Amino acid sequence: MEVTDENLATLANYLQQTLNPDPNIRRPAEKFLEGVEVNQNYAILLLHLIDKDAVDQTIRVAAAIVFKNYIKRNWPVDEDGVDRIHSSDRATIKTLIVSLMLKSPESIQRQFSDAVSIIGKCDFPDKWPSLIPEMVEKFNTGDFHVINGVLRTAHSLFKRYRYEFKSQRLWEEIKHVLDNFAKPLTDLFVATIDLASKHADNPQALRVIYGSLVLICKVFYSLNCQDLPEFFEDNMGIWMPNLLNLLQVKVPCLEDPQEDEKPGVLEQLRTEICECCALYALKYEEEFTAHAPPFVTAAWGVLLATTPQTKYDAYKHAPPFVTAAWGVLLATTPQTKYDAYKHAPPFVTAAWGVLLATTPQTKYDAYKHAPPFVTAAWGVLLATTPQTKYDAYKHAPPFVTAACGVLLATTPQTKYDAVSTSAMW
Repeated sequence: MEVTDENLATLANYLQQTLNPDPNIRRPAEKFLEGVEVNQNYAILLLHLIDKDAVDQTIRVAAAIVFKNYIKRNWPVDEDGVDRIHSSDRATIKTLIVSLMLKSPESIQRQFSDAVSIIGKCDFPDKWPSLIPEMVEKFNTGDFHVINGVLRTAHSLFKRYRYEFKSQRLWEEIKHVLDNFAKPLTDLFVATIDLASKHADNPQALRVIYGSLVLICKVFYSLNCQDLPEFFEDNMGIWMPNLLNLLQVKVPCLEDPQEDEKPGVLEQLRTEICECCALYALKYEEEFTAHAPPFVTAAWGVLLATTPQTKYDAYKHAPPFVTAAWGVLLATTPQTKYDAYKHAPPFVTAAWGVLLATTPQTKYDAYKHAPPFVTAAWGVLLATTPQTKYDAYKHAPPFVTAACGVLLATTPQTKYDAVSTSAMW
């Protein structure tokens, strides 16, 4: 299949037919595409079609989805050793895909990002050493459409570090990424925060900027999952104070009191920051100790600020940023070294101990089938009024207020089925 205008027009016609609701038209078109995908230049034709601004947007998106599925089916070589993609096509795809992805609309960009992740899992870094330098180079464009495309791709590529088993190959890959990506990511993080202050009166720009910070935090989390990288340990003085400020930042122009259902970009950012802090508190306790107390106070502040809106409905809909804030608290309790719990009376510490031991396992399906001791433990904490003798959290907002604002919503009613639908306490 040569890359010609005639072949591009034929491909576009069949893609259009795959969108037809009539199965008598749609299925033959799908069969045709499945039949020709083994031909050399098929994927290259798809990429050229996607790159044509004159082509209808729905066809370009359909082509991007078909391309992603083609990569998913064919890029990994089967156990029988049969390679269904010509070697020249593999090289051309890796040459074109990043630049094409970054200049495409977001609906297409997301499909390419998934495709890059699939290719990367097979080829990166040994067979695709140019990927990270090519991505990092785009940070200098100043175009946040491009930058967010890079970050989205990085998240898609690195998120498997969160769950993959340790191996020598994985360590070598992560080292390659850190050597080439950690400093540019940190520089971008600082520069993006600076831009947020410069555009404080521009809601449209701030929405994009804070969206970038959400993606930066996602990537930061993935790069820290396997072990604490030396670079990030050395630069905790940059990351942690800035993360703390972002956790507490108020941006009125991005808050919509009329939006009851969907969490906004600030809620998404708080979620990611709390996830990062909980990771450090749990895995890198010694290094994080000095930074922990203000994060505990800030996490209480997040919970204290939750309103009865559906998007903040603490456990019924398990909003990620609320459950993530609980993750920070649970990762730092009830250890004496954290000032926030320094004066906790023994029965409060013991109550936390009960709750720490009743994580979201089915047998503790909280409140729907709650064992009495779980409910009783919450009762102990809810009963700790702001009297001096119960000054359980030296630097935290009043515990009872926070409990009433957040925890009281999780009473023993079936509809709250608290923990079974949440990611964590």
